[in-house]
Amino acid sequence: MAIRQELKKEYPSSIEVAIKYFSIISVMNDLKLTKTEINVLAFSSTHGSISSRRKKKEFVSMFGGAVSTLGNIIHRLVKLEMLEKVDGKTRINPVFDIKFQDILLQLHINATG
Repeated sequence: MAIRQELKKEYPSSIEVAIKYFSIISVMNDLKLTKTEINVLAFSSTHGSISSRRKKKEFVSMFGGAVSTLGNIIHRLVKLEMLEKVDGKTRINPVFDIKFQDILLQLHINATG
């Protein structure tokens, strides 16, 4: 017998929705993404890319940190296939490229034993 629970939450901006979405994806898939990695994914998905120096500076002004540390974070996210490099630009993997307007997630959680 399936248990159904509904939760509804609204956020003031698409970047905040994206942060929550990637946090859930991280937890459900045991990715152990850091807060900064989640922020990079959210920023990339709502801003199109994080390749240019201007975009990196914009990210740093929103979330703090340093532009110089973004390279390692981006590299790890590319390795996890959450970001991809296309034509010299780093962008969100199309699998995760959803419009953060109205999201309905359906989760199936089962014990194997």
